[in-house]
Amino acid sequence: MGRTSLSRRAIDRSPDLARLRKEGYEIQVHPANYVVVRNVPYVNAEGGVAYGELFVAIAKIGDAGVGRPPNHQAYFRGSFPHKRAGEPLSVIGQNQPAVHNLGDKLQAQFHFSYKSGKIDADGRYADYYVLVTEYVEIMWRYARRVDESATPLTGRVDDYGDEPSAFAYRDTASTRAEIVPITAKLEGHTVAIIGLGGTGSYVLDFLAKVPLKQIRLFDGDRFSQHNAFRAPGAASKEDVFAQPPIAKVDYLKRIYSALHLNITAYPYYITSVGPELASADFVFLCIDKPLAKAPIIDGLIQLDKPFIDVGMGIIAAEETLGGSLRTTFSAPGHRTHRYAIPTADANDDYQTNIQIVELNALNAALAVARWKKHLGFYRFHKLEFSSKYTIELNRVDNADYDET
Repeated sequence: MGRTSLSRRAIDRSPDLARLRKEGYEIQVHPANYVVVRNVPYVNAEGGVAYGELFVAIAKIGDAGVGRPPNHQAYFRGSFPHKRAGEPLSVIGQNQPAVHNLGDKLQAQFHFSYKSGKIDADGRYADYYVLVTEYVEIMWRYARRVDESATPLTGRVDDYGDEPSAFAYRDTASTRAEIVPITAKLEGHTVAIIGLGGTGSYVLDFLAKVPLKQIRLFDGDRFSQHNAFRAPGAASKEDVFAQPPIAKVDYLKRIYSALHLNITAYPYYITSVGPELASADFVFLCIDKPLAKAPIIDGLIQLDKPFIDVGMGIIAAEETLGGSLRTTFSAPGHRTHRYAIPTADANDDYQTNIQIVELNALNAALAVARWKKHLGFYRFHKLEFSSKYTIELNRVDNADYDET
């Protein structure tokens, strides 16, 4: 996702600003050294709800964050806030507009001076959390009376100076959960998925939420009616019955590019390891035809590529389905379990009993979780290299541990 912008660093290092963002306030730190609060609801002169922007000065930005507000004042961009139609909210300042040039193209129409009961003896608020919430609340209070759905808590995050991201919009979950340094372990990797059927399409669904440098999709199938019942989401009739049929990887790229910006589709079958795989950092092997796996596995091992192979063995008996899901991790120095991967076709009912999408999702989830352990995202005591989930027992059994 690139280097962190000045705005984001300042917020991450300032407990009061980080608290505002975590609670859902749409804040930024502007290059002109102002905290910007967007999407502030207020009542306009006509008695309707409008949304403005609040600007609060920063005295200095250092390694410890933004420090304390220099005073109790703020600027506002929008029309002047009211209690109701025709009654200005004069407690926050004068309702005469002016041009306030705050620097670096930041401009406001009003200068506020609001001293609530939380002002200290020196005429300042304790921190930016108190200052911002006092100003926002007094405007929001009246906006809620007009429209109870009005809120400044959008949860949107967009910082000045951010470098290009893997995503079309910011991942706010990591910030709100305070795991940004942990999530950073997932950044910058190129991951390939071979086979975008039931399990492979769910692997993509999970990886699309990860800040990967690139996701590469390999599958020669066309998207058809049975795929719609194995893939995440709900495909439209237009996509299912398109003529000519859509390449499966092209369909999935289009869907998931709404979130992840770096997905590349290769609409052909993989029979050997070419440059597109050789330059990947990790490979998910999700092929449902074991015979096709052997040359790919051999090629990945020759290149010292880590990979995960997944598989399902489903059998119909006594009018029920049973069987197991397998996840096998292979990496340099840990290749012996590679021989547990089936490379000869077996008889099972998976191909004909396709309404088992929850098992596809579970198989993909186990595989992606194991990959995240590989990168140090998830904690582990003993690192397994193979695991099997048994449907009848509802149990995961692990083997081939690395205890080093």
